[in-house]
Amino acid sequence: WLAQHWGSENAMTDSEQTTFYFECHPKHLKEGLDIFSGYFLNPLLKMDAVEREVTAVESEFERVTNNDACRLEAIMGHLATENHPFGVFGWGNRASLTQSELWKQGKIRESLREH
Repeated sequence: WLAQHWGSENAMTDSEQTTFYFECHPKHLKEGLDIFSGYFLNPLLKMDAVEREVTAVESEFERVTNNDACRLEAIMGHLATENHPFGVFGWGNRASLTQSELWKQGKIRESLREH
């Protein structure tokens, strides 16, 4: 739908929030908002889409492992006060996303739908 109406969509996550956005031709904005809101009101969460997102996260992680700003952030995280949120691993990668018990038990989709 977006490609047919001069649109695009994407999302980004930083340390405090995830931002989802889309754009389309203004003439189709109302219909576009109805479709876009459906992503949150009734998400499909198909496993092939979850697996594609894990691959995308891994790709982003690999691109920043040698980035000095990201290294500095990791060092600051290691120096953070014990139990401070900044002290946890702030990036996802394939290992961090697929080694949970929920993933191993094949229950990740159900868990994501609950949240």
